[in-house]
Amino acid sequence: ATGPPGTGPPGTGPPGTGDAASGTPLLPPRMLPPRTLARLQDTLLRYAADVLSGPRGLTAFLRTRTLAAEFPSVSLPLDVGTVASTVPPHLRRAVISRDRRCAFPGCAQRPSSCQVHHIQPRAAGGTTCLTNLLLLCPFHHLIAIHRWGWSITLHGNGTTTATSPDGRKTLRSHSPPSTGAV
Repeated sequence: ATGPPGTGPPGTGPPGTGDAASGTPLLPPRMLPPRTLARLQDTLLRYAADVLSGPRGLTAFLRTRTLAAEFPSVSLPLDVGTVASTVPPHLRRAVISRDRRCAFPGCAQRPSSCQVHHIQPRAAGGTTCLTNLLLLCPFHHLIAIHRWGWSITLHGNGTTTATSPDGRKTLRSHSPPSTGAV
C-alpha cells in the first residue's frame, strides 16, 4: 500500500507535485543565458587559479610536501661561508638533489660515487654555498679538474660547461639534470 500522493521520497509523485518534505515544487532544468554562463565560467576559473597557485594554494602545498620529503624538517643554511673546511651533510644533500649525477658534461656517475667540489676553491676565496658546489666523480674531480687543470662553470639553469686549461676545448651539458629518482 502506498501513502497519499506527495508523501513519498522526493520526485516519486506525479510530475509537478514537487518535494513533499520541503514543499518546493520541482521545476524543469533551465539553460543559463550565454553571457551569464561565460561570467560564471570566468569566476570559477579565477577561483580555481587562486586555489591552485596562491601562496597557500595546492601547488605551494605539494611543492613544500615534496621538498619536505627530500630535506630535513629543520631549516638549515645553504650558505656556510668560507670558514667551513668540509661540506656539511645537509648541504651535500642539497647538491645531490640539484645535480643528481656527476656534473661534468657527458658523465653519468651516480651521486653515491661522487664528491662535492668547490667551483671556486676555498683557498681562492670560494665559499661553501650551494651556488659554488657541484658533484663530480673522482676522475673528473681529482684528475680532470685538479691534476689536468680543467675548469667547470655551473649555470643558473643547472647546466655546466667544462673548459680545458688552454681554452681550446669546451664541453657543454645540453640539459639540466633530470628530476628522476636518485
